[in-house]
Amino acid sequence: MENIVKVKKFGPGSNHHVITEKTGNITAHYLQSYDSIIAQALFGPGGDFRRLILDGRTWDYSRTTAKHRNAFMDRYTPWAPNDTNSTTKRIGAGDILLDDLNAPFGVGYFIGHNSFLNVGGGS
Repeated sequence: MENIVKVKKFGPGSNHHVITEKTGNITAHYLQSYDSIIAQALFGPGGDFRRLILDGRTWDYSRTTAKHRNAFMDRYTPWAPNDTNSTTKRIGAGDILLDDLNAPFGVGYFIGHNSFLNVGGGS
C-alpha cells in the first residue's frame, strides 16, 4: 500500500505546518508547531471525520499554539468555531482524545516512514 505525505505551511510565518498522510483510503492531518506535533485529525473512506487527538503536553502550550490549533480544528473537524474553552469541554466529554504524539514511537515519530496507518492503527 502506497503511503503519500505532503507538508504545507499553515498560517503566517514558517513555524507551523500541516502534514497530510494518506495510506489507502485513510487520511491523517497533523498540525506541527515548531518541532512538536500538536494535533492529529483522522478521516476515513469518503473523507468522513473519525477523530481528533491532541498532544497532552503541547495542545495549549502558548497563545500562538492555541491560535493555530483553533484554526486547524476549524478546518479539519466538524466543530467550529473553536477556542480553548470549547476544546477543554470536548476533551472532558471524550470527543477529543489526549495522547503523547511526540514520544518515541508516538504518532509524530512515524510520519512518512512507518506510520501507524500502515500497521492497522487507522481503523
